[in-house]
Amino acid sequence: MPATPTKDMLRPTWQHGFAHGPAESAFPGLWKGKIGHWDMGLGPSGSLVRELTAFKKDAVLTAMDAATDWVLTDIGYALDFAGDDDKLVTSAHDQLNGLTQCSLEILVKSDEIGTDRSIIAAGNGTTDQGFSLRYDDVGIDGGGDDVIKVAFGTIGDDADNSATESSATAQTVDRQHIVCTWSTGAAVQIYLDGDLDSPTNTTTGGLVLGSLTTFDIGEEIKTNEHWNGLIYHVRLYNRVLLPDEIRTLYVFPQAELVRKGLSVGLPEVAAVAGAGIRNPFGGPMVLRNPLGA
Repeated sequence: MPATPTKDMLRPTWQHGFAHGPAESAFPGLWKGKIGHWDMGLGPSGSLVRELTAFKKDAVLTAMDAATDWVLTDIGYALDFAGDDDKLVTSAHDQLNGLTQCSLEILVKSDEIGTDRSIIAAGNGTTDQGFSLRYDDVGIDGGGDDVIKVAFGTIGDDADNSATESSATAQTVDRQHIVCTWSTGAAVQIYLDGDLDSPTNTTTGGLVLGSLTTFDIGEEIKTNEHWNGLIYHVRLYNRVLLPDEIRTLYVFPQAELVRKGLSVGLPEVAAVAGAGIRNPFGGPMVLRNPLGA
């Protein structure tokens, strides 16, 4: 590596390397409890998206074209979903069944609003899902319009289900960072672009994730409402992420992939006020927000 690495050489990629675990990471705490991580920002990897935890649940591009659906954006690579039958198929449901707490973290950019489009669907593969994240045009029971809806629970047991619908008009065609956290019997919390959202509707019956046989990214199991837009990365945790961790992942979406001992190399914006993020490299915290806020 040159004596003075460039910004692009410090960005985690397949070409220039990245931290493969907490021992190598500048942000080791963000590896704790991680049970799934698909990071398209590392660069194209053909017909698979490599899964970065020890579980190695690689995602298979299905009804997608590896030659054209990997797209380079201003913050790195993403996968472009066309909204018809595009999806990533994984077996990550194995890590979800039996959980009594969970967090999902994802970075997306939709091509439309006022829509019904699924981002994540874990279920039985045909008729039902127990864990899902989607854009929902009209909320339930008089809730808001253009919401983001997330649910955690057991397939076939409507009482064992915790679901939350975001504030109204949460859908956007701008890049959007979404984090959903849940623990047994509690309301699901949704964080949008680092901040806790105020929901329009919640249910709190979910006790355990169960009976899941599939975990797909970009697919809707019940209807043909597949995701239409970009997905940059997906993370799953078997714990509830803390607000400071969520803010770190919003400010720097590849945080724990940065190798220990390297400068982040993305200067020009100081620490996010009140976020409680410490600079692992020493000195003042210097990060550029790739989302532009």
